[in-house]
Amino acid sequence: MKTKLNVIFLVIAIVAVAAVVIAGFLVIGSPANQRKIAVDDKRLQDLSSLAQSLNNQAKAVTPNATGSAGLPATLADLVQITGNQYLNVKDPETGAAYTYQIISSSTYNLCATFETDSKTSPSNAPGSSPVNIFWNHPAGNYCFSFNTAQYPPSYYYDGPAYPVE
Repeated sequence: MKTKLNVIFLVIAIVAVAAVVIAGFLVIGSPANQRKIAVDDKRLQDLSSLAQSLNNQAKAVTPNATGSAGLPATLADLVQITGNQYLNVKDPETGAAYTYQIISSSTYNLCATFETDSKTSPSNAPGSSPVNIFWNHPAGNYCFSFNTAQYPPSYYYDGPAYPVE
C-alpha cells in the first residue's frame, strides 16, 4: 500500500513539474524565441544610440570632419565625426549595416530587420518593463523616422512619442 502511494505521489509530482515547464514556455516563449527578442532589443538599443548621436551632430554648430554641420552622409561618417567607436552601425546577428536614409536636411530614417513583432513580445506584456511605443516594430524590415528638431525618444523611456511631420 505504501509503495502504491509513493508511485501516485511520484506521478502527481512529475505531472505538476511538466505543467509548470509547459506553462513557462507558454508565458515567456521558448529559449530560441527569447534569444530572438534579446537580439531585437540590442538592435533597438543600437538604433536609439545612433538616433541620439545623429540628432546631436545635426544640431552641432561647428562643422564636422567632412566640413559641414548637419546630418552626416553615412553612419560610418557619424562614427568618424564623433570619434565614438562604441556606436554600433551593424546588426549584431547578421553583421549587415543598419540602413540610414536622409530624407531632408532635418529628417532621416534608421532601418533594421527584426526577427520578432514587438507588439507580441513578452517585454510589452502588462506588468513588465515598459518600452516606448515609438520603438514598436513588426517582424521583418522596418524603418523609424526621426526629425532633428525633436530629440529622439529613448528606448527605455515610456513617455509620449513625438510625431514626425
